[in-house]
Amino acid sequence: MIVYFFDLKFSNERQFNALKRRFYYNLNRLKGKPDFRTKSVLVFDNSAEELLDTFFKKYATESKVYKVKCRHIEQVC
Repeated sequence: MIVYFFDLKFSNERQFNALKRRFYYNLNRLKGKPDFRTKSVLVFDNSAEELLDTFFKKYATESKVYKVKCRHIEQVC
């Protein structure tokens, strides 16, 4: 499993709304629907790594993205 943590950057509210709309629209069009753990944390299987890396690189100037590779995720509470 791969966990992506991301945060969108913006300078004003109007820019943020346009960016957020475009970002989530394009994210939902990817193969294999995203599994959102929170509003800024996604979990995908390893086969989608290259696809997601390419997707997030399109938003490199407008976001910060971190990726974690793991074998198991457990909800604590």
